[in-house]
Amino acid sequence: MTTADTGFTLLEVLVALVIVAVGIAASARLMTQSVELTDETRIRQIAHRVAANQLEGVLQSRQWPISEAVDSSESMGGFAWRIDTRVIATPNPDMVRIEVGVRLVGDYHYGQLFAYKANLNHPLRGG
Repeated sequence: MTTADTGFTLLEVLVALVIVAVGIAASARLMTQSVELTDETRIRQIAHRVAANQLEGVLQSRQWPISEAVDSSESMGGFAWRIDTRVIATPNPDMVRIEVGVRLVGDYHYGQLFAYKANLNHPLRGG
């Protein structure tokens, strides 16, 4: 090799291109995963709001909830949601457990909230 032969060989250029291509492919994969996780998080946040609204409606109702299952649907955030509300008796007759499950119509379960509601109108409490 003479001093006039300076620069990169074809092999060096190809190795550099492979390294850059692998880096770009990894970055594209990370960006795709980030977008998917962002969408999933958004859907879960909306599901939580739907469940919280349903649960709050039952808790704020002046009527004592009947121990039964109620299925309903609601539209929020551009999605159609299926809401499964269950009122479950507890050993204490003046308290019930309320469970609200939420999922997209035709999709898997996105979450569940629960709370307890006490009968504040019981005669021993002066109600």
